[in-house]
Amino acid sequence: MCPFCYIGKHNFEQVLEKLPFKNEIEVEWKSFQLDLTLDAASTLYNIDNC
Repeated sequence: MCPFCYIGKHNFEQVLEKLPFKNEIEVEWKSFQLDLTLDAASTLYNIDNC
């Protein structure tokens, strides 16, 4: 998960907890591919190794 996605998810969950009707909300997470040209054999880079 990218850092910005984590921050957004964290903020969303904090707000959701404060809602009086939080038990009535159903969240459905869906993923999508950001780079359609990226194939499975591509090298993934760790930020610590750059």
